Amino acid sequence: FCQRHRDVRSRCRAFWHVQEALRLKPEATWYIGDSPSCDVKGALDAGWHMLFFNRRDHAASLCPDVTITTEEALIAWITKAIAQ
Repeated sequence: FCQRHRDVRSRCRAFWHVQEALRLKPEATWYIGDSPSCDVKGALDAGWHMLFFNRRDHAASLCPDVTITTEEALIAWITKAIAQ
């Protein structure tokens, strides 16, 4: 998706479509992704919370809510989030 749609409006459209279809509240919605230019930017532009799974040590100019670098830490974070 990201490679074909680089502007903010197009990037957000996919997030907004999911949000509307599933009746999600942006302030309560988390997105987990590993691409700083697509996932992090798209989720933040759409008003969602963002967990950046940075296993490849990408430099990110944006500030996701959470950055995790290993699969083990990701599983632990998800497990804790579900339990709350």
